[in-house]
Amino acid sequence: MLDATDNGAMPSEFMTHQVNIPSNEKGYQVLLSVWNIADTGNAFYQVSDINVQ
Repeated sequence: MLDATDNGAMPSEFMTHQVNIPSNEKGYQVLLSVWNIADTGNAFYQVSDINVQ
């Protein structure tokens, strides 16, 4: 759905992204977010329960 690249720059204190959700994806959904750290093999993972109206 979204692949955002900042070329290894340090993020600001607050980060937002706008994601387009396909129109056929209604109701309860699970959103998996993965933030890969540019200079390591590590990543942050966040799972969110969302309700698409």
